[in-house]
Amino acid sequence: MSKTNKPDQPKKVGRLVFSGELQNKMKDSVKKEITTGVAVQPKVWVPEKKKEVRDKKGRYVQGAAQKTNKNGNAGRKMFDGKDEKTVVLKLEQAFAVGASDAEACFYAEISEAALYSYQKKHPEFQEQKNRLKQKPVLQARQTLVKELATSVETAKWYLVKKVPSEFGDKQEFVHRVVNLSQEAEKRAQKYE
Repeated sequence: MSKTNKPDQPKKVGRLVFSGELQNKMKDSVKKEITTGVAVQPKVWVPEKKKEVRDKKGRYVQGAAQKTNKNGNAGRKMFDGKDEKTVVLKLEQAFAVGASDAEACFYAEISEAALYSYQKKHPEFQEQKNRLKQKPVLQARQTLVKELATSVETAKWYLVKKVPSEFGDKQEFVHRVVNLSQEAEKRAQKYE
């Protein structure tokens, strides 16, 4: 007596388990291949492509397709999982003392790529960064203006730097053309 598989029971082949419907499709494709001599390609499941989102001018909008993802928390965390408020505070402190982007990132313990990604997502932070970078220059100007009232040397230095045409040292450059062959002959005669 031979055992036959019922159509609703899965058939086990090695480690693979085939359902009845898939079994029937495979049998049909093998029959077609035998009768016609043409191999029938089985249908393969292909994942759906992410939809590209384009703006009004037809340009690809980067990151827009990711917003439609069911799992909104997928991907790498901003600042490698560090608290965003803490990192932003450290960045602001560094920029307030005139630090470069690399120095501020080192202080906040993040990569420069993370900083630039954050700036793309938060353009207002870019403006804040530029304002903070000007803070040391403004403080230096304020200190200089206070010092002008009490120091004559500081006042002179300031005038030389700000109005060099009037208060700067005047230097004249003298241009002299020298015939090198005559100079060489004079030097050669000297050592003869």
